[in-house]
Amino acid sequence: MMKKEAGNPRFPIWLLADSEPDRWRDRLDDPLDKRHPIRHNIWTSVLDVTQGKVFLALGERVDADQMYVRNAVQDPTTKPSNPFSSTIPWHDGAQGSLAEYRHLLAEFKPQVVITFGWFAFAFAVRATGESHNGLTASGSKTALLGNEFRKRVRAFDITRTNVLPLLHRSIAGGNFFAGHDEFCGKQGANCFQEAGSDIASILIRHHKQLACWVMRTAGP
Repeated sequence: MMKKEAGNPRFPIWLLADSEPDRWRDRLDDPLDKRHPIRHNIWTSVLDVTQGKVFLALGERVDADQMYVRNAVQDPTTKPSNPFSSTIPWHDGAQGSLAEYRHLLAEFKPQVVITFGWFAFAFAVRATGESHNGLTASGSKTALLGNEFRKRVRAFDITRTNVLPLLHRSIAGGNFFAGHDEFCGKQGANCFQEAGSDIASILIRHHKQLACWVMRTAGP
């Protein structure tokens, strides 16, 4: 049975995935389990770029094992068809998950929440209480997530919780070239490189205000 959470909620960087994978939920241990390929299709590739740039700039590494990880909902059947719609009601299970996550945000106040996919992004935006006027499911969700990612990187504010959306399954499908281009808003792009570099720039700029670094305890 998959656990509901992993990592340390007091850590300033959180990861939010979509839902438990229906086929494997009884065999996986954690949300974004490291044995599941979807984690590595996007997050490992982005994190590798981030860690490399941060280390070159600071001689530090992010303690990625401490990142607090949850799924937005446990049961994928509770997800609304259009999570940004003001007219489509949410299932009671999704509403309960949203209320719980909102409470966790208020208690622990992470500075960064990195989301994976359209629903997790919508869930986090609602949980933080941000306005989501103008965000709909029309058009390419990949392009919309890329636009939101770049906008949020530019507007990053270390004094509040910042939601940064990444892709999820779409980047591993047969149209992965288009996924890179649409997310980055240009041809021939590499969304892993660009997103990882942007996240690294935030961490480097705010390194003294982010208690997210690997601490060496003792010994060589």
